[in-house]
Amino acid sequence: MIPRLTIVAPAYTGPFSASLLRELRTLAGMSSQFFAVGDDPQIQSRRLRALVANQQSPQAIALISIRPDADTVRLYSERSIPMVLIDETAPGVASVACDNFLGGYVAGRHLISKGHRRVALVTGRVTGPGSWNAAQRRDGLRKALSELHLVPVVQHETPDYSAENGLSALRNALTAESTAVFCASGDVVAGGMLKTCPDVGVDVPKGLAVVGFDDLGTADLLGLTTIRQPIHNLSEVAYRMTCITPRDTMERPEQILLPPTLIERRTV
Repeated sequence: MIPRLTIVAPAYTGPFSASLLRELRTLAGMSSQFFAVGDDPQIQSRRLRALVANQQSPQAIALISIRPDADTVRLYSERSIPMVLIDETAPGVASVACDNFLGGYVAGRHLISKGHRRVALVTGRVTGPGSWNAAQRRDGLRKALSELHLVPVVQHETPDYSAENGLSALRNALTAESTAVFCASGDVVAGGMLKTCPDVGVDVPKGLAVVGFDDLGTADLLGLTTIRQPIHNLSEVAYRMTCITPRDTMERPEQILLPPTLIERRTV
């Protein structure tokens, strides 16, 4: 019998989590449930442990952008509950993610191929909870630039991943006299930058090239060049690991990276 899938994420909102949730619930059908557990790692751990004590304890669990602590991993293992992490890693736990390092590298190489040498990096949190993918994207861009003995001219963090964050990010990029921006924090922030550019007299892409990350939501409408995450494939792999081959997942946890795709539009 296929186990009921429990899906857990920090919050209901956000295009990445929302897209994964839709795909996973489509695959699992009615046999699924979802819980939001917030951003605090300690609260996340308490709530994940509380689920096991619940009368409807998970039969299989997928965690989106959450890194469980060792005690939580041990508890689920002792209860023989298959667990997979999406967009995160932890010792001894199966995981699947977009190859964020490769995504950052591809973005950097694309901007270099267009003649850009003064590249700004707009990133999410690169330290603390939920920072794994942001650090990978940053390091990928740095690798691409380092091949020409370059570094990002500025690094700006956008902790809220919001369109409003795009305004301050744009200001920092322009202050550093950037000719291009890799908006690794996602298309929402990149969209905020693009909407602000006309107000400050910046022509895209002649005055400033922009590459985003995710290819979710309005990227196509904005004409945003971006790095596409394979959302459907991520969901399929996570579902297979937890619900189709749960024994293999528990006995031989794999760490799977899926390749991103550069989607070239008119912002570069």
